[in-house]
Amino acid sequence: MPFDDSRTLVTVSAALPATAKRYSVIERMPKWLICIPLACQWAWLSLRYRSATLPSAANPSIPSGGLVGEGKMDYFKGMGSLARRFTASSSALSTTSRPTAESLQKHLRDARLAFPLIAKPDLGMCGFGVQKIDDFSQLLHYA
Repeated sequence: MPFDDSRTLVTVSAALPATAKRYSVIERMPKWLICIPLACQWAWLSLRYRSATLPSAANPSIPSGGLVGEGKMDYFKGMGSLARRFTASSSALSTTSRPTAESLQKHLRDARLAFPLIAKPDLGMCGFGVQKIDDFSQLLHYA
């Protein structure tokens, strides 16, 4: 199935266990505050190595070195067998046209995914668009 950049929905089968911590300290912080030390380090390294784009070469098999713009499904495709064993099952669904209830049910069956699901856009940022989906009506509304 072809992927359609930021309009691809990724569904992941594993939801957090009830005993898991809901949010870490970093997840509760405002996103702009988290970016300050990253921006300072980037500025320092840019001056030190005379290149603002050098960090994007750190992971050459990932677009922009994994800094921004890589799709989750593209990243999953590039993972080795060891990493796949520790990654929840996932599937992508193109949302270029509104999925029907029948097409969503078929997709879930084919992907062998069951509720609860974690749904997220293929291209996301800081958890934007990530949602726990408990039943089929929520998935249909999300898609």
